[in-house]
Amino acid sequence: MNRSIKEYKADARFMLRGNYSLLIMSMILISLIHSTLSSLFASSTSTFNTTGVFIQLFAEFLINLLILLGYAGVLKMVLNIMRHEPVSSGMIFYAFKDKADRYITASILLVLYCSIPMLLSTFLSALFVPDDLVQIANTITLSEISVLFTKEFLTFVGISLALSLASYIVVILMMIPFLFTYQILSDNPDMAGLAAVRESGKLTRGHYGRILRTLLSFLGWMFLGLLTLGIGYLWIIPYIVATLTSLYTDLTQTGYAEKDAGEEDYSSFAQPNE
Repeated sequence: MNRSIKEYKADARFMLRGNYSLLIMSMILISLIHSTLSSLFASSTSTFNTTGVFIQLFAEFLINLLILLGYAGVLKMVLNIMRHEPVSSGMIFYAFKDKADRYITASILLVLYCSIPMLLSTFLSALFVPDDLVQIANTITLSEISVLFTKEFLTFVGISLALSLASYIVVILMMIPFLFTYQILSDNPDMAGLAAVRESGKLTRGHYGRILRTLLSFLGWMFLGLLTLGIGYLWIIPYIVATLTSLYTDLTQTGYAEKDAGEEDYSSFAQPNE
């Protein structure tokens, strides 16, 4: 059954009734972990020398890996809520306890894959760093603060923001085939991480446009989240995750009824674990 985006969202809103507080608390915990770790690494390294750049990139890799594993727990919560199965706050650590090597492998692959446009963006931005800023980056004083208002610096900021925005858009597009990796791992406890990444690609094949339209339907909500300085995302992200979970359930139950000849049938993914 090819359901509409409105139906997926209606499922999500119904699913979230009475469960929002648990998901919001999980989002807050993940956000606190992310901001704390990012601040610790940012304060201890400089991004204006080669060693500092590599340390910062490696730190970001580890942080993103940890955060992805946390989100895997949130996805498991939402999947259980949809299937009327038990849910608890401890499930945020689900990926660390349920054959963690599978989730770690999948997360490493996804982080490395999505790091390509981010690294390219960082490299291109570095080409436009003003020489004056590099020289005083670690010892800037009030008398030198004027360097932040030069034409070269403002150009650097503008280019960096544009490249960052472009890289985020590219990452989202690149991630669409692998959106359901963690759900597949949850539904298939004996499946390896790499296999789950591949199966997600197969599951989304032929449905890329529908998934993209579903994500684009949240643009208004995302802008609203920006206006609230990010606080609104505590409500918006669970809504998006629940909507995509409804879409995942639809694809695994009926999406392969219209598969091309010769493709495998993965409808068993929709079956909850006994």
